[in-house]
Amino acid sequence: MKKKTVIITLICALICLTATIIIAYSGLPEVKGADKFNDIGKGKSNAAHNLLNAAENEETVIGTVMGTEITKSYFNFKYDSYKTSPLNYENPKEEAWNSIKREVVEKRFAKEKGIYPSEKEIDEYVSYVRKEYESTQEGTILIKSFCEGMNMTEDEYWRFNRKYEAPLAVTHGKVSEYLEENKM
Repeated sequence: MKKKTVIITLICALICLTATIIIAYSGLPEVKGADKFNDIGKGKSNAAHNLLNAAENEETVIGTVMGTEITKSYFNFKYDSYKTSPLNYENPKEEAWNSIKREVVEKRFAKEKGIYPSEKEIDEYVSYVRKEYESTQEGTILIKSFCEGMNMTEDEYWRFNRKYEAPLAVTHGKVSEYLEENKM
């Protein structure tokens, strides 16, 4: 008789726990685009983690652009970014190489013109973008969904962004601004 009571109590507790979880999750708003953010994160996840791990290991160089060595893990990260983009690029490999070429040209140009971003500018950019995402419930849900797809915590993602994505974005912005101001 005691066994039946214990089993019935456990079943009731399990049902209550399941109901609580269902109610809690049904209270979360559904945000349009969260699934796409998750899918994009999933598409970039392996290449991003390989890129992070490559820093610890000797890397295979697969090409050079203006004397800058391009590693296999970096190319694969860029390639996966284009391959999984919702813009559905016709030739993601070509887009990845063209993107890397632009990065190298912009970085060199920025250094020559003395406008290459400082560590402080990059930190400020990351902080600004992160605050923008976190300033709304929708943004918070989107970035969480993206990070889940990347198989990273939010802090891990922002460190990754700081190292690999933000410097490119800030450099591009400064070069574009310079070209516009100097009518080039």
